[in-house]
Amino acid sequence: MKNKIDQNTAGAKLSRKKGVSLVRKWQKFQHLQYTARISLQQNMKRLYKLESFVYSFDVFDTIITRKTATPQGVFVLMQQQLKSGAINVSEEFINNFKMIRSSAEKDAENEFRKVCTLKDIYLFIKKKHQLSIEAVDYLMKLEIDTELDAVRPITTVVELIKDLHKKQARIIYISDMYLSSAIIQRMLEKVGVYNERDNIYVSNEHGMTKKSGQLFRYVLKSEDCQAQYLTHVGDNLQADIVSAQKMGIDCIYFNESVASRYEEIILHEITNNTENSSDSQFWSQAARLARLNNPFLTRKERQMYELGANVAGPMLTSYVAWLLTKAQSLHLKRLYFIARDGQIIYDLAKSMIRDMGIDIELRYIYASRQSCLLAMTTQVNNDAFKWILLKTPYLSIRNVASRLSLSEEALLKEINQLCRRSIHADTILSEVEIQALKKVLKETLFVDQILANAKKERELITGYLEQEGVFDNLPLGVVDLGWKGTIQDAIVTIVKLKNPNHSGQIQGFYFGIAEEAKYNSNIHLKNGFYFSPTGETKNCPVRWTGMRILEIFTSGDHGLTISYFKNKLGFWCPLLKEQVNRDALDWGLKELRMGIHNFVTYLPTEIKQDLKERNFNWHQEMITKLFNQLMGFPTKSEAKAIGDYPFKSDQAEVYSVKFAPAFNLINAFKYGLIDEKYKLTSWFKGTYLRSNKMERLIARMILSRPFQKVIKKFHNKKFIF
Repeated sequence: MKNKIDQNTAGAKLSRKKGVSLVRKWQKFQHLQYTARISLQQNMKRLYKLESFVYSFDVFDTIITRKTATPQGVFVLMQQQLKSGAINVSEEFINNFKMIRSSAEKDAENEFRKVCTLKDIYLFIKKKHQLSIEAVDYLMKLEIDTELDAVRPITTVVELIKDLHKKQARIIYISDMYLSSAIIQRMLEKVGVYNERDNIYVSNEHGMTKKSGQLFRYVLKSEDCQAQYLTHVGDNLQADIVSAQKMGIDCIYFNESVASRYEEIILHEITNNTENSSDSQFWSQAARLARLNNPFLTRKERQMYELGANVAGPMLTSYVAWLLTKAQSLHLKRLYFIARDGQIIYDLAKSMIRDMGIDIELRYIYASRQSCLLAMTTQVNNDAFKWILLKTPYLSIRNVASRLSLSEEALLKEINQLCRRSIHADTILSEVEIQALKKVLKETLFVDQILANAKKERELITGYLEQEGVFDNLPLGVVDLGWKGTIQDAIVTIVKLKNPNHSGQIQGFYFGIAEEAKYNSNIHLKNGFYFSPTGETKNCPVRWTGMRILEIFTSGDHGLTISYFKNKLGFWCPLLKEQVNRDALDWGLKELRMGIHNFVTYLPTEIKQDLKERNFNWHQEMITKLFNQLMGFPTKSEAKAIGDYPFKSDQAEVYSVKFAPAFNLINAFKYGLIDEKYKLTSWFKGTYLRSNKMERLIARMILSRPFQKVIKKFHNKKFIF
């Protein structure tokens, strides 16, 4: 039974029985982590109710963090600076500096048998590697300068301390650290939390640590404070919580700074499972910093923001960096970002293009399959029927009438006469009925109406495209999410119908291009980032569910482009189905986008500058890992957040359904019996997690191997559906 579930769970690559066990353990761990974060917010409020005389805070990963994902990331940055040749040390020492410095702290403690200072650590390195005094002094100064430059605030705690300062509370800082209190004071001043009344206690200056409990004992004596009147906040479970609680100190466990599973993927999976890459350090920490600075309070809002910061942000930023780099290499002068998937991509490109040092004009244009496909139609032939009768995932008379701007009543009258049955506008058409509808649409009356509507729409969109400069004699490109480049084809067709001498050489840039694209004007003008028929990765590395989730991440904040009109000033404007995409905004689009934008904000400028010189293979590997983690091992909160999205797959957006609704008893049983399972959910794992225990049990039972064998037998006899 478990085996079958794993086969239907996206991203499950583990062995069957072991995989299910690990998934459950991981989900339980994630639940505990999230519960701890919620209790943290409650505990922060509890600070004001406590009768504490003194509030103490751990420093690193509680008040401040670094611009690198790990403390060792600072040593990676130092190693890069050492390559400039500023000091006379061996090439071998420079190439191994990160490893040498990472192990030196523990080795120095074993050598000197005490809590070491930064100077002790470098004296140990000097002795072991025969360095000069000048080299040691340079390295110590370089590390201090790099640490100070790398400091970043954890806003939640910084704001808390500032508030406590306003209330005239007594604040102290306690850290197990090799840096001096003077250096730590400069770090705290940089984030704006140090007050001259505050005290700093550092392990290396007193020869005792928090982990042993001795430093807490010293602090209580120094502050003349009893344990019950001290409240301590920290991120280390053993050093900050267990040790303090043994002494009767009230503690608040701050564990938000612990890397999420997505941040771990970015850190370890980017470049051959190594932390020695500054790319992995910076990208992972940007995701972490964005997540830590979550401004929202409700669980739903925080979850949407975290998905933007940890998943959508890294994915889309990689894509934008690639497309800008690719467009520059093709010497393009202007890029058009197509509504609505292109909206967030356009916003990211605007924020990154200057840092990347790329000079290309960026424009956002309103276009859609609904506004383009009819306009490009000059014949009602088999090519036209590919989009007219496309099932997405099902087809009805209402779908077709909306696509062609035809009367539903006229179509229903003709097809009911032909099929000799009563079909309603929303009836899901069978293959026989679709063929009957195709025959109806070939009748002269409907052909004339379709071509007349197409001509009218072509005149409108041509005016809009001319106004937006698409007809300019410049090297141009269009940007969209994917997956076939249909709108690019339509625009090229419309341009050539207006100007037959136009070359039609408009480049297209896509997150992915499907290999099964049927009506490409020129596949070699379509560039796919994640997969492409002409690229290294020809097939999508993850299931199409992942691509649908990406469509959700790139939702627009305005409605569908239906057509175009001229305003009173003579400007062409898009005619939108709704001015505001209220469904998406109510779902959480604003919070998601803020997370995406904050990821880019926290990505260092020097990394953005270097992106155009980078190989994007590791970005693609990272995206695959992130997709598989989200799709195959989501938390219940993530399943609900994404599953609630009002998904509209049809080009005219006639119908809206939840992306992954919870099963009821009937649907849980039905899921294993029907072939077109997407009619019940677009994401089985999300639906499964959202369903109650009974529905999950039924789904697991119906998907088990014995049941499926019976179902196949009955399917062959046509007893079921």
